[in-house]
Amino acid sequence: MIDNPVTFTVVLRNRSSVTVTSVELQIENLEEPQLMNQISDNHYELVTSFNESRSYQYSIHVFVDNQLYESSAMRTINVYAKNGGKYLYHFKENFTQNLQKGKYSLSTEDNHFNLDFTLKQAVQMKISRLHAQQLTAQPGMKFLSDGFSIKLNDSSAISDSILQLKYSNMKVLKNRIDPTLLQLSYRNQSDGIWIPQSSVVNTTTQMVSAEVDHFSEWIITAIDPQLRFVNPTTYFETNIGEYLSIPTVIKNFGAAPATNISIRIIATPSVLLNNLSREFLITELLPLDEVKCSWQLYLTEPGEYSVILLTQGDGVDGDLVHIDIVVGNISSNTVETPIFIHFPVIIVMLSLITYVIRKRS
Repeated sequence: MIDNPVTFTVVLRNRSSVTVTSVELQIENLEEPQLMNQISDNHYELVTSFNESRSYQYSIHVFVDNQLYESSAMRTINVYAKNGGKYLYHFKENFTQNLQKGKYSLSTEDNHFNLDFTLKQAVQMKISRLHAQQLTAQPGMKFLSDGFSIKLNDSSAISDSILQLKYSNMKVLKNRIDPTLLQLSYRNQSDGIWIPQSSVVNTTTQMVSAEVDHFSEWIITAIDPQLRFVNPTTYFETNIGEYLSIPTVIKNFGAAPATNISIRIIATPSVLLNNLSREFLITELLPLDEVKCSWQLYLTEPGEYSVILLTQGDGVDGDLVHIDIVVGNISSNTVETPIFIHFPVIIVMLSLITYVIRKRS
């Protein structure tokens, strides 16, 4: 039994022609109807408690001369528990309620959604489940949960909001996704793009949580394999006859492994490669892992050159980098001899010339 009793009130109108003998409250079909207390001629009340914090269906039955005279349509009441000064509530698919000032924890009955927050004043809140198959992810992104739309009429009234959604472990395993890289994302209302937020993942409970400061549509997302060159150098200067080393680092920024990766250099035939290969092949690169490779270029003519580095993979968002190279005229194979190396030769030559002149004279 939860510590948050609910008062049901019934006011009968236009019943002057009949004598009402009793009014009963029927809560779903789980228990016997409860007799309501008559407060005045047409005013009836009943205070009752519930076992769970969730939505309940109820109806009112009016009896005249101990015979059923009229029954209301089934209605819904949302019942809150209160624990440690916080209102607790569970719902199935949708939630619409006027909430008073206080602390709240709202969650679905299947524990796929939980929202903790504080209200500084009364608001109206509406939460709706959005099934993943009804939503569209932008290229390079996957959904790992159902989405939830959260709306309220005054967003300034809410604070200390922490949202938690549960991811599908089946989808994680099927797509070989690293669950620690999952994120909560919200949909930008202006362009429909899902924007990931800094999140915390609990792999034991399969919950992804984040602090939220606004409300729209939220879902758990994973980034597809995404290869990027890390801090590439895009400009080099060298001389004719020198080997130019171009190092590269490629990293997978996605949440799943990248497979059958190709890293290529595209250049004109005049750009010679010391290692002869213009392509490196990698079978697999795990999330957040990186690989290093380099090319040794040899250029025989002065001028300006441009090469392209390109990385691709199966179903992978790849990357390319343009590199500019300036080649000068000075060859590294030409060695300038310091002048002091020639001094002995000069002295010998001068001695010979002096000897010849003296001989002739």
